[in-house]
Amino acid sequence: MEADILKGKWKLIYEFETEKKHLYNLEEDLGEEDNLFQDYPEIGKSLLVELEESQKKVGAEMPQTNENY
Repeated sequence: MEADILKGKWKLIYEFETEKKHLYNLEEDLGEEDNLFQDYPEIGKSLLVELEESQKKVGAEMPQTNENY
């Protein structure tokens, strides 16, 4: 399961199971092939905060770890 947020040319995807973060510049990489999170950590972290705030605001249910797996 994942969540994403778009802001301007940037798209952040957050994978809940792995906690992996993907950041794409959609003006230059519409196919989302080049993960720029390590190159632009400040943008990625800012978008992650916005994503988390948005999820709380709308009462989004967050995935829970299944202890049996």
